[in-house]
Amino acid sequence: MKKTVYLTITLITFGMIPTIYADSNNDDLLRIALEADQQILLQINSIYGSTIPSHIKSLYEQGHQSVIELENSIENNSEESKENFLSALKSFKQISKFIQKSSDAVNNLENNYKSYKDEIQRLEKFINSLKSASQKLNSSIDFTIVDSLLSEIKQKISNNENDTRQQIDELKSLTYSLKQQIHETSSHKNQDKFINFMQNQLDQFEIKLQKFSNNESDPDRIEEIRSLISQTRTLISEKNFEDAKIIFNDITEVMKNI
Repeated sequence: MKKTVYLTITLITFGMIPTIYADSNNDDLLRIALEADQQILLQINSIYGSTIPSHIKSLYEQGHQSVIELENSIENNSEESKENFLSALKSFKQISKFIQKSSDAVNNLENNYKSYKDEIQRLEKFINSLKSASQKLNSSIDFTIVDSLLSEIKQKISNNENDTRQQIDELKSLTYSLKQQIHETSSHKNQDKFINFMQNQLDQFEIKLQKFSNNESDPDRIEEIRSLISQTRTLISEKNFEDAKIIFNDITEVMKNI
């Protein structure tokens, strides 16, 4: 059961912890708690910087400690794991409520149309750059929700409505998630390209070894290289790409001298 960071925090914020609890096994609970921990910390740092209120800091430390205890207990004690999970999310939910109240208080004081307009222009420019990067990767990343929310915010600003702070923050969160997806897509594509390159090179090496074998070259040496090629293919199939690259580089050096 995969939970996105954005969905996790939304569920926490609106008090839907029992639903998550009922539908999740221990591994899912740990994943959700870790995601919530990371996202809450990002929100705290983004909003408060180096001046985090003591009650927020204390709540986060309690929640983070519960996540650590959850991670340590997950293999042995199912009930203890669930108690740690609920304790962590309870702390994060309280923080989320405090952050929301702080944001609301700030919103009541803010009445700066130009500030919102400039912020949205910067966000729109950044979103367009993400779209360009996504197109270059030929990815299937969906910008529909972001585009819809951006359009809604721009309309409100155009109408001089100043209740857009929460929506702008939501747009920032969604944009950050899209940025992460593009980064992951790019990393996977680069990795896939190198894996294909290795596989093609290994095919060429085997053809070359067959020619040397027919010419009655050193059979032990040829068999040793074939064994390394087989090991490399096995490591690739097991997705152990780092070790595969090491052996592949060794084979490449050896083949240069044959």
